[in-house]
Amino acid sequence: MKILFKSLNAFTLIAWMLALIACSDDPESEPSLSPDFSIRSSTLLDVEETFDNGWIKYARRLFFDGRTRSEFEYYENGYIKTATVYSDYPEYHKYMEVSRDINNKPIVSTYYNADGSIDARFEYIDGLLSMKTVNADNGTTITSFKNGQISKSTFTSSDQTYVTSVVFNTNSREITTTKSGEIIHNAILLLETLLGEGADSFTNLSMSNPFPEQEQNSANILMSYSESLDWEERIYPTQYIPEYKLYKSSQYLSQPFQTNVAVSTDAYREIIEQFPTSEDQVLIAGSLFVKEQQSLVISFETRETVKNQKNDDIEAFKSKFGNEYNHIAYTGKYLYTIGVLRNLPNDPQLRYQLKQIAYNKARHLTSGTSNISKEEQALLDRVFFELKIFTSAMDDLRGKTIESFADYEQVVQELEASESKIVQREYQTFDHL
Repeated sequence: MKILFKSLNAFTLIAWMLALIACSDDPESEPSLSPDFSIRSSTLLDVEETFDNGWIKYARRLFFDGRTRSEFEYYENGYIKTATVYSDYPEYHKYMEVSRDINNKPIVSTYYNADGSIDARFEYIDGLLSMKTVNADNGTTITSFKNGQISKSTFTSSDQTYVTSVVFNTNSREITTTKSGEIIHNAILLLETLLGEGADSFTNLSMSNPFPEQEQNSANILMSYSESLDWEERIYPTQYIPEYKLYKSSQYLSQPFQTNVAVSTDAYREIIEQFPTSEDQVLIAGSLFVKEQQSLVISFETRETVKNQKNDDIEAFKSKFGNEYNHIAYTGKYLYTIGVLRNLPNDPQLRYQLKQIAYNKARHLTSGTSNISKEEQALLDRVFFELKIFTSAMDDLRGKTIESFADYEQVVQELEASESKIVQREYQTFDHL
């Protein structure tokens, strides 16, 4: 599995604490008696417009060389309205755009290739996914959703020759492939993805299974990885939330935000679209527990049959089964916590004070220690502060805002009581047969 593991004392005893480190000329000095909450441009943050209360309306975060790292617009309540993120990989370009409503529900998100073309686009209705479009050199897959539930996926090859459609019914999926309008393949599969099922790794379309009724091996892993809250410049959710579909073709990519992961892993996409940028560092904590590994065992006869079928007509084979197949699945649980402060003042002493207050507030929220004072809460209310948690047990992938220790306890208890689920599917190319 593509993750590092460390020993974990007890999954139930992890407590997350929040603080925000900001640039400070003298963090040990005493805070000003008259707090200055004014927000002005600085070396790495260009504030272009503010609201009447002084909070940021529109700003740009900059690289050290002055190039735009991200540009963002807030609502007056501090939530992200729009954000554009730029990437240096493989060259400097606009990488991602997001648009959200005033209640922090997604409206639309778009991911771009280095040449400016659209890699993937996600459209939402009332915060629920309604349409997903993924483009690749070999074709395009368009997936539609009803009330957030997947209803149909259609892949069309770049030359329009092959069309593969997947219709999702109550208890099954029907996969149909046509070549120049003529049906060449039809199959009925369970809704649940099974080991052996193929996929188009370029557009993330799950396809038919060329390895029916093959044996599986199961092995207990019982491994875990955990880190307490630490300051991070960027958000890497895959530290704790595994890439759900780990394709062989994508295992060597290393950019912070990965479109292929956003396409294949809904929880990852939800996090990076809620927190696409920050004014400064954010605090991250998480835990991942992996319980079991399930592996596909392919007989020699079946392996040879599939190899011959592939070699007879490679394009027709790919239109039915894709270019990779699911050969390993891992079950487990994860928990991911993120804390963010927005609309931070320029005064370094005040920023340091707010950091300490936020730290103590989050400690109270996640471990039940003494709450901050009314005076400290009044200062914290002058900026935007949010502590959010995401777990494998949540049906709502948008996570939960922690407003009390009882909220946090409930989330952890629900995670403990939940069954382990598949947290990652590892794929292998058919060329490996």
